[in-house]
Amino acid sequence: MARTERGKYRFTVKEDAEGRPFIALEPLGSAVEAFGDAFLSLDLRNSVNYAHAQQIAEILNGQVTGLSVTFFDKVADA
Repeated sequence: MARTERGKYRFTVKEDAEGRPFIALEPLGSAVEAFGDAFLSLDLRNSVNYAHAQQIAEILNGQVTGLSVTFFDKVADA
């Protein structure tokens, strides 16, 4: 058996303590409950600047409709 949870997310650009951009996933309404209070983000290559990260986030927001996670039940060895 498998169980899938889905949520709607928006991609935004943030900066870490060193000023490097990364893409954060911010829930829109219904988040994936299994993630709890977890903060989801995408790490980018060092060559990606803030403006390029913004472009990436815009593309993702235009093409990605949500996020899902699937859990599979472990089958006991027979």
